[in-house]
Amino acid sequence: MLQTLQNTLEWRGWGLNLLTIGAIASCFFTILQGIGIWKQNLRVRCQKSGESVSVIFFSYSLFYFFAFMAYGIFKQSIAMTFNGTLGFVSIPILAALWRYKRFTKIELASFAVFPLMIPAMILMEEERDILLLIFLIGVLFSIARQAYEAWESADTSTIDPVFIAIFMATNAFWLLYAIAIDNLALIIFNPISFVLFLFIFLMYWKKGRKT
Repeated sequence: MLQTLQNTLEWRGWGLNLLTIGAIASCFFTILQGIGIWKQNLRVRCQKSGESVSVIFFSYSLFYFFAFMAYGIFKQSIAMTFNGTLGFVSIPILAALWRYKRFTKIELASFAVFPLMIPAMILMEEERDILLLIFLIGVLFSIARQAYEAWESADTSTIDPVFIAIFMATNAFWLLYAIAIDNLALIIFNPISFVLFLFIFLMYWKKGRKT
């Protein structure tokens, strides 16, 4: 166990540097992300509505997080592996959406396609970095789907603003960590993700805040 810990990126690069600061901040914000996802879950359950909350976003996030956990294990990164545990937190909100929102055929089909990310990340050893980039592009499309539903909906009060704000802040700190470990996929992903979440937050502020 100790040997495994000593082989991690964070252990080998420990010190007063961008890697350590970014890793600690990323773990801290992973906890906040979990709280944010749980708050969004409670908001859906309390309002008994999934309007303006994207099933595609959360179904994709569920399986992406588990694939990212596998990626973190193979890359020997504590921060990445820990961030992947958010997949477990995503399960209750999908259960809530299943109860209070009618799933389309495409949304139902996503549960047959998205899980394939996990075995692909485990088995395709030499292509993991490319797979991560592809999966992150998928995350951007899923966030864009959430942004579209927020823009299309007349009432975005079901969206939890704390959840969105936490994910925006997380993007900022993950960008620092990505720069520190020189991960191009994460460097490209986080600024774009930040802008999309900002748009969602503005849609909440415009349509759902008063409600």
